[in-house]
Amino acid sequence: MPALGRGELIRPFSLRSPQGDEVHTDEFHGRFNLVLVFAEELERPSLQALLQSYARVQEAFREQEAGVLFVLRRVASEGEPRAGDVSAVSVLIDREGETHELYDISDDPAVYVTDRWGEVYAVYPEPRSLPGPETVLKDLEFINHQCPECFPPEWPQQGAA
Repeated sequence: MPALGRGELIRPFSLRSPQGDEVHTDEFHGRFNLVLVFAEELERPSLQALLQSYARVQEAFREQEAGVLFVLRRVASEGEPRAGDVSAVSVLIDREGETHELYDISDDPAVYVTDRWGEVYAVYPEPRSLPGPETVLKDLEFINHQCPECFPPEWPQQGAA
């Protein structure tokens, strides 16, 4: 079972992509919503399909001001996605497993959807019910809609009666 629940703040971490680029979750704080997908590796066809489905709609993630990080324990040498291939969706490697331990992720994948301040809005801990991009985009749309810092307040118009 994932360590964090709705309303809790994510635990910051820093990992490298397969190309060696370092990514810090702090880079997203206050600027972008964040989707964290934790998995052991992408050898399961369902996880490969999940990554590809997220990559196909990366423009929609940008429109929702969100970044997607696939955090993997292992990456095969050939055929694995590269962070440079998809800009709104990044693959990071947790070789030592410390980040997976920090989030209490074992062998089963899990997905966290957070707002730009790192507050968990949704957790999908079951491998059979991992959300497709449509579900996550709806979560992000709701997050953006409820974010008081993101939109000007709606004031009643003067003289409208």
